[in-house]
This record gives sequence, structure tokens and C-alpha cells, in this order.
Amino acid sequence: MVIPERAVLISDDRSHGHRSGLSLVVSLLLGWVASVACVEPPQINQEVIVFTNGTTIRYHPADKTSNPSTRSGRVVVETPRILAGPRRIVLVREESFAEGGAVQLVFFDYCGRRLGYSERALINAPANDTVFFLEQARRIFIGQSSSHFTGADKSFLLDEDGRLVKSLPHRESVGSFGHSADGRLIWIIAMLNPETGEVTAFASSNGKVVAKRTYSKAGTIRITNAGRTYEIRVEMYNLP
Repeated sequence: MVIPERAVLISDDRSHGHRSGLSLVVSLLLGWVASVACVEPPQINQEVIVFTNGTTIRYHPADKTSNPSTRSGRVVVETPRILAGPRRIVLVREESFAEGGAVQLVFFDYCGRRLGYSERALINAPANDTVFFLEQARRIFIGQSSSHFTGADKSFLLDEDGRLVKSLPHRESVGSFGHSADGRLIWIIAMLNPETGEVTAFASSNGKVVAKRTYSKAGTIRITNAGRTYEIRVEMYNLP
């Protein structure tokens, strides 16, 4: 009589294991279906982003018909950006102070799930001149500089989910930022003193320094990386 009892017990364990395995498969399948359903880009309307699964996200646009958000004396303007390749939405959140400003990026997938935030970076110029979407290289660069606050001594290289690839150290006396047309090279131009400028070029893939050059007059500097030669226009900046 003992043998049949053991046989029944083994059969029950297998049945339980089968049900557990089936539940896992069903759960994974549902998750896959939900992911597949979010392949189309959302619709960006005035003040709201509408995703294909019904999720909505409100934002503060820079538009005559809508007043930007004001927080603690700061004017906040948000601009959505679609990255078609990785199916991402990036909300560029730009703050304007009485002097200078700041920028932060917020990342979403096509289902409207928030993936993460970038560092909040100080900026002297509009975000269009300091935030570069290097879609060929699958990288995003945020250039940080400030004439009014200390601590703007590094910029940020991110992947398409907003994860930090590397912080790029530089002098606080930044004149401008730039990148190559193919997105493989990023450069930061800073002034060492009123008579000398410096260009530091970084590989966008990993943030490593490719070259560093000094100059004493406006002109063009050539830098070679991975068999390609890039021309960088430099200026003599009058910084405070």
C-alpha cells in the first residue's frame, strides 16, 4: 500500500510544477505581447504625450498658447524628442534662472514607462547647443557649463535609456561644445587663459579622450580618430 501512496504524491508534485511552469510562460507571454504592442511612436499633442496603449504624460511646452511652468522663481520648459531607432521618448526639461539655467533629460519607452533620469546639468546656452542626440552612435551628450555657479567641471555621456556611460571631466571655463557629423567624436573647447584655448576630443562610444590640443588664435584644428580625420573650428572666447 505504500507504493501507490508514493506514486500519487509524485504525480501531485509534477502537476504542481507543471502549473507553476505554465504560469511563468503565460506571464512572460503577456509581457511580450504588451511590449510588441508598443512599437508605434506616441502622439505628441499640445501639453500631453499620448502613447498607443493609452498612457498619457503631461509636459510644459514653450508655446504662446501655454504658459511655461514656474517653480521657485525658475521657468521650466519641457520639449519631447522621439528616438525612432531604440523606440524612446526623451523629455528635455530646461530651466531658466535669473542668470544661467539647467537641463535634465527624462527617458520613456514607447509604452510610456519611465526608464530613468539624467543628471541635472548647469548650462549657459540653450539646450539645443548643449544637448546632442548622436543617434548613429546611440549616445546622448549633455554639455555642462556655467558662468554663474561653481561645479560645472564635467559633462555627461549617456546611452539611449538614460544610463550614464561616463562623466567627461573638463575645465569650468568652457567656451563651446561640438560633435562630428557621424556622431563618433565629441569635443569640448575651454579657455586656459585669455590667450590660450584648449580642445579635448572624446570618443562617443566610451567617453575616452582621443586627443587634446591647445591653440592661440581662431582657426581649424584637425584630429584623427579610427582612421578618420575631423576638422574642429575653434574661437578665442571672452569668458567672465
